[in-house]
Amino acid sequence: MSETAANDGRVIDDLSDVVDRGDANRPVASVMMLPIGTHGVFVSGATTPAAFDETELTVAQILVSNAQAALDRVDREQTLRSQKQRLQEKNTALERVERINRVIRSVIQSLPYARSRDEIGATVCQELAERGPYTFSVIAERRSVDSNEMVFRTAAGEGEGYLDAVSAPDSRGTPMTDGPVGQAFRERTVQVQELRRAEPPFDPLEVAALERDFQSSIVIPLVYGEKMYGVLNIYTVEPGLFGEMEVTVLEELGRMVGYAINAMEQKKMLVSDVTVALEFALTDPDVPAVRFAQELGGQFTFEEILEQTDGGYRVFFTMTGVDPENVFEYSDIVGSVQDLSLVSEHENGVRFEGVISESGFLGQLLSYGAYPRELSASADEAHVTVELPRSGDIQSFIQMFIDTYTGAELLNRQEYNRPVQTREQLQAIYKDILTPRQEEVLKTAYFSGFFEWPREQTGQEIAERLGISQPTASRHIRKGEQKILGVVFDDDQADDDLDI
Repeated sequence: MSETAANDGRVIDDLSDVVDRGDANRPVASVMMLPIGTHGVFVSGATTPAAFDETELTVAQILVSNAQAALDRVDREQTLRSQKQRLQEKNTALERVERINRVIRSVIQSLPYARSRDEIGATVCQELAERGPYTFSVIAERRSVDSNEMVFRTAAGEGEGYLDAVSAPDSRGTPMTDGPVGQAFRERTVQVQELRRAEPPFDPLEVAALERDFQSSIVIPLVYGEKMYGVLNIYTVEPGLFGEMEVTVLEELGRMVGYAINAMEQKKMLVSDVTVALEFALTDPDVPAVRFAQELGGQFTFEEILEQTDGGYRVFFTMTGVDPENVFEYSDIVGSVQDLSLVSEHENGVRFEGVISESGFLGQLLSYGAYPRELSASADEAHVTVELPRSGDIQSFIQMFIDTYTGAELLNRQEYNRPVQTREQLQAIYKDILTPRQEEVLKTAYFSGFFEWPREQTGQEIAERLGISQPTASRHIRKGEQKILGVVFDDDQADDDLDI
């Protein structure tokens, strides 16, 4: 049979017709080649020319066709298995997302009902332990700012004897180590550990975890702004649980818990019967007020700070002995105060209003639960007075302030009882009846001179400063006034419009 070409293959009866005739050692004289779809080619050779007749070609084609069908079926089955596996992985991921979201929602819904810092910690640990797959959780913090010892506040889950195993009997504390917990404290970063892969030497926390057959661990910093409140350590008997998605969500949980603790401390500040006033001297040029006074040669006096509903703080201050234009120019250079505007000029100086970030000096004080009462700075010296509740960690705050700010020195510490009806208690009352937006608008209007006679700022100017319309600003002011006057004059004040 001569050379044959077809759609289903090719037969060459004499290879010497298509290859070098001088190769005497060539063992194959004729060849049959049949394609097997996308899987390759079937090749059969013979040592004699014209070795393949029509019958042999037909049989080979049948065999190749069957082989191709079998291989196609294997491919389809493999494709289906891959698709099924990918679908299963997606379903597993979705189930995990939903599980994490359920846990986080449950924790967040429980936080507003906590009445103390310890109760916040207990709520978080209990919710995590009850909803799985987390086995055991514990919250720890430093004994003090300069301490190298951790103290365990609360724990929940299947970790019987864990706290006793890692704590000294008299203090329930343990020295801070170089393990994941100590690293999370120092670096303020999430630490994930596969305990069965850990290498000795083990610290006491790792030993206690391995004895209870915990497989995976994650340590989450509890932070708010610059304030570090401690760490949340979660254990599970499931290896490899803490993947990228889990880490991201739990890290956000740590920030939420930090925010809840901070809010609790600020609330304690408002309603505390006994407060501690701390007066510091400082020379740190990184503090905007100090730098303003040093560079411009005038006197800086802090008046009021209020939190904005969209983040950041609005601050009011007075400068004396300085040309207002120099204040604007210098503010543009240093960038410490944004959206600076002149509120009014009077014999005691020039009042300004501006926006500062939560990471600024005053924002950091507030994040530590310390309310700034006075702040004054001149070219030669600066003083700041803050108030904290006596129940707060006063010593830790003092140490933090001295370590953080250049030239900081504690000048005076005074503890005093509040009167029966204090300004802070009244503030706590109006915070309950005003919406955050109403409070922001009223404070801005007050410190901008809106209620002075004659007015130093108009309603339109207040609205423009806040980025709202003039009718909206007026409505917030009128509703806010109505609610506050209702506290004074009407014992049966209705709760209508509280959502405005």
